[in-house]
Amino acid sequence: MQIGFHTQSAGIITAIVFVVMVLPVYIAAKFFNAERATIGWSALAVPVASAGAWLGYQLLGPFFGFLTGFIGMAVGFWLVLKPSFGGAFGLSLFAFVLQIAVIQLLLKFFAA
Repeated sequence: MQIGFHTQSAGIITAIVFVVMVLPVYIAAKFFNAERATIGWSALAVPVASAGAWLGYQLLGPFFGFLTGFIGMAVGFWLVLKPSFGGAFGLSLFAFVLQIAVIQLLLKFFAA
């Protein structure tokens, strides 16, 4: 069995990751008037918020991990994108909803 992908696929995969992860964060940052609401800062905020969510989840485990993961993600967005502290929680929730919506649209488009 040969595992690999063509170099043309790397561009497509990068575009899909951008549309699913970064673009919703950028839109949410604009919506919540973050100081650093640009594509570049949004691209940096995604791995920082993901690391914060992972650390939050690891802190309390599976029972309260969802809540602490959400708090860790909001703090990551707050540190990088600079919305208000309360706005960071709204940004996190709004970005999550947008990401789910984008995934649903992509599944409808590619599942045909």
